[in-house]
Amino acid sequence: LVFDHTENCFKADPATPLKWYAADLTASFVAYYPYDDDYTPVFEVNADQSAKAGYTGSDFMFAAMHNVAPTLSGVTLQFNHVLSQLKLTLDNQEAGRDIISVKVRGSILAADIDYDNQTATVDTGSIPCDINTYADPDVQGVYKVIIIPQTKSLEVVIEDSAGKITTTTLASFSYEHGRRYGANITVPTVTDIRQVDVFPIGNINDWNPGGDVP
Repeated sequence: LVFDHTENCFKADPATPLKWYAADLTASFVAYYPYDDDYTPVFEVNADQSAKAGYTGSDFMFAAMHNVAPTLSGVTLQFNHVLSQLKLTLDNQEAGRDIISVKVRGSILAADIDYDNQTATVDTGSIPCDINTYADPDVQGVYKVIIIPQTKSLEVVIEDSAGKITTTTLASFSYEHGRRYGANITVPTVTDIRQVDVFPIGNINDWNPGGDVP
């Protein structure tokens, strides 16, 4: 199958047409995004997710149907999120200062993908990094980031237009695959380090609710 971007759907490759006739034969259909010809077991989220391409390109999704008998109807594949989403809602109390950068610090970038079970686990060879978040264009003060499922205490580093940096520590939390989490952060009027909770909100199915992060 090849993806037709003009019609936003998968189609059979004309060079290798798919034929599937015998009623006693079944087929398995597997699809994943972003697509990789090598079908690699390791996937890495982008360290820079500030642009939409970097954010959506980090959102690994998977769909599969097995033991499908021949049919004249189309086969519908239900995609599910395999990684985790962290949604940060910021209350900026600095009048006249805009937030110009929000980073999540300390997250592992790479995951080992289990295609059979549609799950992801931390790649033990990967080191913690900073990830630039994606500013929601529709909701002011909301920043999103795709992270690898992991148990981790992350930090949120916020920089405003005056160059002031605020660091917020999220308590150690277990982020599970396919779940979305949220954290509400107040940007104080003085440089500060404080701790906040993370909570589940809420696979394509939409993200499952995961919980608050302490």
